[in-house]
Amino acid sequence: MDRPHFALAGDLPTDGRRIVVAALYDFVEALGRCSRCPLRASASEADEPAPAEKLILALIAAIQAGDDRVADLCLRSLSCPSRCQPVALAAGNLALILKGVGRTLAPVPLPLVRKIIEAETSADTPVAAAIRPAPVTLH
Repeated sequence: MDRPHFALAGDLPTDGRRIVVAALYDFVEALGRCSRCPLRASASEADEPAPAEKLILALIAAIQAGDDRVADLCLRSLSCPSRCQPVALAAGNLALILKGVGRTLAPVPLPLVRKIIEAETSADTPVAAAIRPAPVTLH
């Protein structure tokens, strides 16, 4: 993702560009630090966003809409458990700043997020494990 801010910046109000680009940079940095689950993006000429890009958009939309279930699933699918908190903080910052400059994303329903994950992952990957319900422990 080389200089993603050029495409984004042209669509933002002038007074909000710098803070949005800084928040986007922080989010990409936080997400990219997870060496176990590197961020993969599609080529810029691709017709459809890559699964990780879809999950990023769903995460930002979920945070803006206050949908904790979708946000949690997206976070667990995009990041290793040890990195979820820093990624969540950076994503939350970006989502709220975007909302503050009038850029709110439409919510993505939980079943659609599950379909994105299921369609693009094999059953034995950590991402696929994120969509399975947590085991019930009886004490």
